[in-house]
Formats: sequence, structure tokens, C-alpha cells
Amino acid sequence: MSALAQYLAGTGKSVSGSDRFFIPGEPNETKEKLEAEGIKCFLQDAAGIHASTNLVIASTAVEETNIEIQKAESLAIPILLPKERLQSEALPENPPPRPSCLISWITLAWGRA
Repeated sequence: MSALAQYLAGTGKSVSGSDRFFIPGEPNETKEKLEAEGIKCFLQDAAGIHASTNLVIASTAVEETNIEIQKAESLAIPILLPKERLQSEALPENPPPRPSCLISWITLAWGRA
């Protein structure tokens, strides 16, 4: 998922995310690299998912019982697996610009970053 986050951030999208291995006080090379590229990283506690989140892209390793998946569902935020994201024709062409959020998944903000 970090490669997808990096790609999307590189295209100017506002991307943020979380991972179960982002642990407070413990160094994490992946997290440090993502943050150096402007990708905001969160603990996997749903703090990064908001009503203004446009889309959550979840790794297939993320369980349906994950607190972030549950929060996204409760806010009616679309949740896609990577293969669905890459193949989807149903994504809006001109959605309103809003900030994003994410995880070992990623939340992507469409529009102006």
C-alpha cells in the first residue's frame, strides 16, 4: 500500500494512512519515508478517518472488523481494495475537493490537493 500512497501523492493527491505497525515511540522506516514525502501517517485507531474523507483504499490484509473500516462504513465512505481502485470506472470524475485520510490502507482526496 505504501507504493500506491507514494504514487498518488506524487500525482498531487492528498493522501494519508495508517498501519498496524505504526507504534508510538518505535522507529518505523516505512512511516518515516512516507512522512518525508508529505503523506500523513496515523496510528490504526480511526483518528485519521473523518466525514470529509472521500475514499478509503484498504489492503486485503485489513479485516472487516478493523476499527477504521468500521468507522468508514459508519460514515458511508466508499472502501475499495487496490485491484478495485485500479479497475474502477465508477469513481467520480469531478468530486468536490476535500482533505483525505487513510491506513495500511489509504484514503485519497479527489480534486485539488
